[in-house]
Amino acid sequence: DPADAALSLEEAGLVYQDQLGNAERAEACYRLALDRDMRRGAAYSRLHDLLEQRGDVRALGELVERRNAVVLDAEELEPLFWEQARLLHAAGDADGALAAIENLVMLNGQHHGALALRAAIYEAQNRVPEAVDALRELAEAGPPESERRRARHHAAELLDRVGEDDL
Repeated sequence: DPADAALSLEEAGLVYQDQLGNAERAEACYRLALDRDMRRGAAYSRLHDLLEQRGDVRALGELVERRNAVVLDAEELEPLFWEQARLLHAAGDADGALAAIENLVMLNGQHHGALALRAAIYEAQNRVPEAVDALRELAEAGPPESERRRARHHAAELLDRVGEDDL
């Protein structure tokens, strides 16, 4: 049974990591556990931490994407989509980051970080109307007053930088 095998591999990984101090063997166990059942919480968290400590952004992005595919709980999906958006943005995949942001905004239209990142991506792509709309959405999402003022001010600066004919 794959679920039983995944549980055994997860437990083996915990022993390797916590009691024997062998992160390499633990990682292999976690990977095998997740290959059998991506829903294993400890295997996911521990592998995530190992990849993050190592700075393996590519593998971390793949892990988060795989986890997104099996999680059904909106409360758990929200941080996964946020992490996926940040990882894809850091890797230079603006379109992938925007897709993750759209998924996140469907779950939480008030996510200030996602709204700000969407505005930044649009601005970097010189998509001024979309950047201004994203900043407006951020300002209306109920952030602290200082953040609201910054978003509105930056939207005004963007509009000043381009002429009306360019919009």
